[in-house]
Amino acid sequence: MHKQDVKQVDEREYYRIDDAVEFSYYLVPENRASADFTEADLKKHLFEHHAYEHFQLIKQLRAIDIKSYPLFLEISQQNPSLAEYLNIINEKMMFINNAFFKAFERPAKTLNLSAGGCAFSNREELAEGRRLKIKLILRPSFHGIITSGVVVSSRYLPNTCADNPYKISLKFTEMSEDDRQMIQQHIIKKQSKNLQIS
Repeated sequence: MHKQDVKQVDEREYYRIDDAVEFSYYLVPENRASADFTEADLKKHLFEHHAYEHFQLIKQLRAIDIKSYPLFLEISQQNPSLAEYLNIINEKMMFINNAFFKAFERPAKTLNLSAGGCAFSNREELAEGRRLKIKLILRPSFHGIITSGVVVSSRYLPNTCADNPYKISLKFTEMSEDDRQMIQQHIIKKQSKNLQIS
């Protein structure tokens, strides 16, 4: 592994936080590759009712933000007042979007989250090396991520929680760099907010 790759992995693990996230997973059958999952599979195993359509809408809005950001930086250099106005409009749209998506939110689960993986308490044991399909929806932005993961450890800790006695640690796999950066930015914002509160 190159030094740059090692540095990126270290940074992903350094930015880590306990956070309430909408989280669900599906165990990938042993005889099936994660990449073979279709849209119908995702709807069936990771979403309820019309939640998949709302999830896709969030992804599309995120893609528009990423696409427009270089243009926003160019405008901010040439006309700071216009850039500030556009930023205010964007914040207004975010409030409207969040109010809309809040009607479809599901109960959150506390994860120990990083850009490289996550850990959580679980009712059942998951074997090391088991592959999963994972859905994450971050709050309060409602940015959604579908990715794959592999179980790196599964420990029985009955004294921590009788209902969920297993501590599961996952490593994210097949995750796009945009999604990794989204998680990292989310964690940094949460850490900064916690520091301000304390």
